[in-house]
Amino acid sequence: LQPNSERFMSLLSLSKQYIAVAAGHTLNVFCRNTAKLLFTHECDGTDVIKLQLQQNPKKQSSDAHPQIAAEDSKEEKPSTVITHIVYAAKYDCFIIVTDNKQMRLLIHRNLFIEKRAKQNNGNDEIDDVSMSDDSDLPLYVLFAHRKMDKKISTMCLSSLVDKPSTSTSTDDTGTDTCTQSQYLITADKFGVIYLHHLPSLAIKHDSHGHLCIITHIAMDVSGKYVISCDKDFKIRISRFPKMFIIDGFCFGHTQAVTKCVTMQHPQPDNDNGNASPSQFILSGSVDGTLRFWRMPFGDPSSVYTFVKTTDVVAAAQEEKDKHENEFAIECDLEAKNEDLRKQPLVVTHMKYNASTHMVAVAFNKSSKIYLFEVRFTAQQPTLVLGASVSIAAVGDDAADDGAECVALYDLMFDEVSGSLLTLSAHKTVGDAPVMHLQFNVVTIGKIVDDQQELCVEIQNQPNSVVGIIRKQIEQISRQVPKCEITPLYLDLLRNWSIGDEIQKKPYMEKIETQTVTATAAPTNNEKEENAQEPPAKKRKLDPEN
Repeated sequence: LQPNSERFMSLLSLSKQYIAVAAGHTLNVFCRNTAKLLFTHECDGTDVIKLQLQQNPKKQSSDAHPQIAAEDSKEEKPSTVITHIVYAAKYDCFIIVTDNKQMRLLIHRNLFIEKRAKQNNGNDEIDDVSMSDDSDLPLYVLFAHRKMDKKISTMCLSSLVDKPSTSTSTDDTGTDTCTQSQYLITADKFGVIYLHHLPSLAIKHDSHGHLCIITHIAMDVSGKYVISCDKDFKIRISRFPKMFIIDGFCFGHTQAVTKCVTMQHPQPDNDNGNASPSQFILSGSVDGTLRFWRMPFGDPSSVYTFVKTTDVVAAAQEEKDKHENEFAIECDLEAKNEDLRKQPLVVTHMKYNASTHMVAVAFNKSSKIYLFEVRFTAQQPTLVLGASVSIAAVGDDAADDGAECVALYDLMFDEVSGSLLTLSAHKTVGDAPVMHLQFNVVTIGKIVDDQQELCVEIQNQPNSVVGIIRKQIEQISRQVPKCEITPLYLDLLRNWSIGDEIQKKPYMEKIETQTVTATAAPTNNEKEENAQEPPAKKRKLDPEN
């Protein structure tokens, strides 16, 4: 996870039938029942050119498109990296975002044939490309493409929105005009949120307001609000789809907010006269804390802090009752990485399962995933640490080749079974280390309802569906060309320079201050000056002067 290290980005996506894994510039779709690799799509640029030729069939000569001729020359192209993928069940499509500001939408071939037939019914002239053999079509077909001006930092799907209409056909932009529609919400590193039509990827409107990097976007359970986190320590609660209406802000984090999830109380708040259940936001930050916020106005609820195991002394263990909202994190990854030692404890991943009320949290310095149970008492949510699962050495070849865990790339819950799916990077130890991906499924179950502990087990059978998929993903990742890419949270820790002056982060100034204080003890005069004039106290101006 170094800023200049070679690594490949990979992500997970899940549907009722498929498991999709993005590694490098390829999207790989596996069957959940048979573990068969059903589909592979390469985002190398030639797929976009072919789509443009299909949309403009009159320009099919390779002379008019010199990029097609370059495809046959087998010249090495710069590798593209898939940074985000999401699956939309309503349209049965995958939305892919790459690091070169490209967005692609792959739709299922059955829906593609249906939409193509509707388009041909309205055209008098039917071209040869549209009447090609349907048996040659892959499982998912590239249907739409869009070039963005800025790099996309995060995205999510909206809830289904009622759209009054008398017809169920498609409009000129290729968007369904049915009674319910779904939108794609994206955000870039310049603080702009976009609302895209599906499946055309056409921009409906954009919303400004954030003046910094938007780190994460989420929708609430009711689908009425969009929650956006940014680098300036705040969370914004906006109405959907009129995102220019802001209902509240969440202030309290002392560093950039990295992740957030929304949850709903299982019972309505009858004490305060509310017929609907209360909704909350759980956010993670660079400051190493998790905070609960009450919607829709962003009122703070509770704070949970995390410390490294090396910082937990015996005195703190004896006073456990006084620090019930403090949890210890085993930071095993920083032992072999000098750059990680300089970084603070950052919440890098967080997912919530509404059916089991489980929250999975991962940190930049740990190879463990910590599972918390959300309990609602007196209309207030609380976190209870249930278990932690390590992905450091999992799999058949982990002990044979001595592969060690480098970082966790992605995790998500399976809403059907309640299992946790993880995707991590592992590197072999030796003179020529090789990196590969590792796919794991963690089953979660309670031992006893009265106890807080959870029973977690990683499915490690080599002949099972999970074991076969794991083996295929490892082989695919070893063949993916490596490329340089920086994780988003490292951009939040970077010291920006304005001219010759370096704008350092507050946590770096705190570390430097602690180092200076440890080496040089303050004198008695300095103690008296600090006691008389505290730094946070404002002085009153003398009216005579």
